[in-house]
Amino acid sequence: MWERFSNRRAAWRQALIGALGTIAALYALRTVTRNRDWRDDIRLYTKTLDVSPDSYHIHNNLGTVYWKQGAVEAAERQWHTALKLSPGNAIILNNLGLAHSKRQEYDAAVQFFQRAIGRKPNYTDPHLNLGVTYKEMKLLEKAELQLRAAVALSPLNIYARNQLGKLYLEAGRLAEAEEQFLRSVESEPNVMGYNGLGDIYVRRNDSVRAKTAFKGAVSMDPFDAHARFNLGAVYLAEGRSAEALREYEAGLATDPKNDEARAVIEKLRSQRPNADSTRH
Repeated sequence: MWERFSNRRAAWRQALIGALGTIAALYALRTVTRNRDWRDDIRLYTKTLDVSPDSYHIHNNLGTVYWKQGAVEAAERQWHTALKLSPGNAIILNNLGLAHSKRQEYDAAVQFFQRAIGRKPNYTDPHLNLGVTYKEMKLLEKAELQLRAAVALSPLNIYARNQLGKLYLEAGRLAEAEEQFLRSVESEPNVMGYNGLGDIYVRRNDSVRAKTAFKGAVSMDPFDAHARFNLGAVYLAEGRSAEALREYEAGLATDPKNDEARAVIEKLRSQRPNADSTRH
């Protein structure tokens, strides 16, 4: 995209509340820091354009900053300007394809990605993004073809591996999915790869490996609700209610609108006093 529980119980509860508060605070800090970086980049590129208004590099990069900020229309305007200054530029064509895909204008997105591939066949990103777009269009054979092309061009690209793994997982092709996710985390440990492996092992009823995978995801991103909820579900299936409750509550801290998780938490909380009274 860029161009270049008693007192012990009370103590445990207070510790958990403190931990969840820390998670929420860190999440807020991460958001504030990221917003500050975006504003600084926008200011830098805008001032640069005052001096070099015909620089397609700067228009493209400014569009990318807007894109990462979620300002799709502003990004697209910059990319269209960049394309006028550098017609046929594969990177800019790919970026415009992303903008159309984001708005679910898939036919237009496909055209931009195909144009990018036509201009630069060995450029990984348009193959990858075209594959993802075809997947959204339910054109799974075409999606697989493009994702495999992306992986062939960039074997260490974890996003390409993960997208191909996700396609295989959703098709029930677990062995092929596992290979892609394993290759992904071998290239570079990452949350999506670990979560994919965890999902596979859950389907295989392999709780030991599922826990290892989801713990790997949590170790990299404590805010990842998918890993938290699924780790909680594994603990729950093992009868480890305290650990399950901990993970569900941590997940709910970053996904507060998840009604299913909230229901599990309420059930676990309602069962906890009964379990305690039974022990005494």
